[in-house]
Parts: sequence; C-alpha cells; structure tokens
Amino acid sequence: MNNACFAYAALVASSLLFAGCGTSPDPFEVRRAEMIAKTGNCIWNTDGCDMLYYPTNAPITEESFVSRRLAKSHGTKITAISYCPLSSGFGLFTARKAGDFMDRVFESGKSRNAARDFAEKLDTDALEMACRFARKEGKNVFVSIRMNDTHDSSHSKKRPSPLFSPFKERHPECLVGEMEGPNRRGVMTWSSVDYSHPEVREALKGYIRQFCENYDIDGVELDFNRHAMFFRSTFRGGVASEAEIAIMTQLMREIRALTERLGRIRGKPFLLLARTDDSIAHDRAVGYDPTQWMAEGLIDYWIAGGYTRIDDYDEVVAVARRYPKVKLFASMDESRVDGSCGSSKKPYIHGRWFWTDLGDCAVPFYAACISAAMSAGFDGIWHFNIEESPMPRVVSIDPADTECVDKRYYATERDPRDLNWHLKDGLRFLKTPDIDPTHPRKMAAAEIYSFSMIVGDDFAAAAKRGKVPTCGIRLLATGSDKVTVRMNDELLKLGAKDGDILKFPVRQDCVRRGRNRFEIKADAGLMLHDFVLDIVYSDGRVNGEKGEDR
Repeated sequence: MNNACFAYAALVASSLLFAGCGTSPDPFEVRRAEMIAKTGNCIWNTDGCDMLYYPTNAPITEESFVSRRLAKSHGTKITAISYCPLSSGFGLFTARKAGDFMDRVFESGKSRNAARDFAEKLDTDALEMACRFARKEGKNVFVSIRMNDTHDSSHSKKRPSPLFSPFKERHPECLVGEMEGPNRRGVMTWSSVDYSHPEVREALKGYIRQFCENYDIDGVELDFNRHAMFFRSTFRGGVASEAEIAIMTQLMREIRALTERLGRIRGKPFLLLARTDDSIAHDRAVGYDPTQWMAEGLIDYWIAGGYTRIDDYDEVVAVARRYPKVKLFASMDESRVDGSCGSSKKPYIHGRWFWTDLGDCAVPFYAACISAAMSAGFDGIWHFNIEESPMPRVVSIDPADTECVDKRYYATERDPRDLNWHLKDGLRFLKTPDIDPTHPRKMAAAEIYSFSMIVGDDFAAAAKRGKVPTCGIRLLATGSDKVTVRMNDELLKLGAKDGDILKFPVRQDCVRRGRNRFEIKADAGLMLHDFVLDIVYSDGRVNGEKGEDR
C-alpha cells in the first residue's frame, strides 16, 4: 500500500473507530454532511468559456465578467456552482494559481481571451471572481476539472491551437495518438492524454492540490465526460483492460487521500464529485468503474450522464442506491438535434439548438428530463452547457417540484451515435430508445419497434392544484402515414395530421408515473424520424409548439 492509500485508510479507520465507540461524531464528517446539505439539489456547471471568449468591447471589470454568465444564476433554483476555468486542454486554466495559466492572446469573432487583461489590470482571475460571486450568493462553489477535454484536436504544426496545453507540448509521448500520421484518427480523440503514464496522473494530482490550496472552493468536480478517452488501447479500437481500470481506481484513491488531507488541514472537507456516463458497462469499457469508487467512499457525488443517456434513469438509480452515502445527480445535457438536422435538412420535431435560441421549447424539454430523473429517485440535477437566453428559464425549474409544468418527453434527446466517438461500436451499450432524427429508423412493412420511457408527472398531485393535463403523442414519419401506435398495450387512434407529423391523443389514465411502454408498427414501409409525448397543463398545446417545431 502506498503512502496516499495508507493515509486515506487511516482517515476512514479513525472515523469508524469514533462511530463504533459511541463517542461524539467526527466534527470533520459533521462538516461534510453540512456542506452536502448546503449544496442542495441543483448544481450548475458553467462550461468554462466565459473568460476564454470574453466580448472584445466589454470592459475589464469584475462586474462585467460576472454579468456575462454567472449573474444569470441569481434568483433561480441553482443551489451550487461548479466553475470550469477552461473548456479545453489538460492543465491549461484561466486560473492563475493552478497548472499553466491560459493567458494566450487570441481572438474569435467578436470575442477574445481576456485572462491576461484581468490578471494585469485587476490582479484576479476567472475562478477567483466565480468564488467571490458564489460566496456573495450564499452558494457552495466547486472547481470543475475536465479529465481529458479535446477541443484542441485541430492542433497541427501548421495551425497550432491556442488550446493545446504546454503539458501536451512537453509530453507528446503521453497522448493516445499523434499530431500527424495514421494515429491521428477520430473526431476529437487523438489529443487525449493517456492515463497509463505516471506523468499524467501526477500532473492531475498537482493541479487538484493547487486548486485546493489557492482558491476558496468547497470541492473538486472531475468531469470524465469531457472527453471519455483515457487509454491508447481504446483509441486503437479496443476496450480497457482490468489493469487499466485498476489504474484509474488507484488514481481516485490517491486523489481522495489528497483532498482529505488538505481538508483536515483547513478544517473542513473538500467534497469530491465525479461525472461519468450513466452505464457502468460502458464506463468499464472506457477505463473506469464508478461503482468501485462509491464502494470505497472515494466520491461524495456521482453525476451520471453525458452526451447520450445510455441507461434509463431507474436503472441508474438501482445501481447508485447500493451506495447510500453517495449523492446521485442526473446530468442535464442540451439537445443538438436542431443543429444536426438543420444542417442536413432532415425533418424533426425537436426545438431549436441551445446556443441559437431554444425559445419556449427549452422549458418543456428540460422539465420532462428533470421530472423523469427526480421521480426515478435521483437526489438532484446537474446542469451543463446551458447558457445564453434559455439559461435563466431552464434553471428556474425546481427539481423538487415539476408538477403542472408543460413537458416534452422525447424518445431520444440527442444523437446516441456520439457513443462511437470515444469507443469503437459504443452504441452497443445503448439501452434507451433510438429514434434519432439525425439517423431516421427505416422500418419495413409489418415491422414493430418497441421501447419504453419514464414519465415523472404525478397527475393526482396536479389535480390537487386544479390542473388537468392534455396528453398526446406526436410521431414524425415519412414515406407512409400507415402507422399503428400502442401505449401501455392500449391502441391509440390517430387524431390529426400536420404534414408528416401524426398526432395521437392520449387519455390521462393511459399515462403511468414511471416506466411506460410504447409500440410502433409500420403498416407500410416508412422512415421513423421523431417521437414525443406531450403533457400540457397550459392552453392545450406545449409551449412554443407554433413556430418552433420544424
């Protein structure tokens, strides 16, 4: 056992000793419980590019920086902030006191990296300002470290990327791929660091130590979903070995030992949060096992989910409840169907893309996801990549009370083929429905596609508030409108057609709180593009239906 493991084991043993002897509880653990309670049920990850893409014409003042993004959380249901001090690289941060300082000067359109200006003119950085804002708001604040963000993968000798970190420049041998040649494959993968190298693991622990020692943070969030490539073995098309999984488990032990030691020094813990995909089978193929971390008490929060929801919410809860001391949060990631289908001119029902303007579509989309997760048994919600105009409305949804809020339950929220980016044939792990407008499902005559979806609405609770919902299914199909639809074994009758969108009214008593089963039968050959269950409490249509659907 190395020194880090021994130190952590000693901390755990001492806590158990106090508990077993009937003495007073360890004040350190009491403080941990208080911090977790204060964190609440809605964490917002800021996404990390507010300093990197600071408006060129904006003044260099703390007020201006805060107003760009952080201030939009004021008065919402956000209970804690996880600040990401850069949206790319490894060890390259817009925080001066950890890793390499991202003060490289570059412009992108009407924005620029203003990190150097804030350091020189105000003697501060993005994370320091975020911490001060969170304290003023009375919220806990975490630093979010992306374990392998590869937005720098465009880097080349001819066109260097400003996001390519000095660590990667110093250690090209620690990357899973190569800058040039046959090993530069994949959309955003070759520039990932390979965690089999001790230099990578030691560097990460050094960054965490610096953040904990130099910033007023309540904990550290490790984002394994930006991006899920950690070993050369998976980059080359394989799956992670047991030895590689063990490397990541050992790393988490050492990180926990480090943060616990530093927490004892300052007198209160550094909470540890980990975000991974929600499928343990997929995570192990990539190279890590969150169940082992939870079993050993290495994390305080498991944030489950990412680009694609692989397992359904109730299945994730069943896994997490074996570890009751760990809080389970659902990752809420934006839909990108509009962007994908809009560029390829494929039909779809989903609302507009997040960074243009989701309009009124944002609230019912997110409300459905939040309601399903919370009703399944999640402890809270973790918002990611939600910004610009929809952000205040979306984060004003109360995770503990989504009743009487209009909802759109999409069968598929985002192209699940993102799973193939970081793992060969990653789509094989998908258990949630695959009705993706980006890749329409071809159905032959008499073919049946069956799937299930979780609905979180409690109609009895809504009735007590005097609300009676209108429910319906919208199905987008081309090539034929000869479709038979069943919900929970009940045959639905076609109510209306709007171009290629078929509308099926659904009786309230046909909708179950929890898992609902659906069956689509093609009575003639067709292409199935999109599917949504609407639950409406307002004026008989889902918010934004007119003018927002395509």
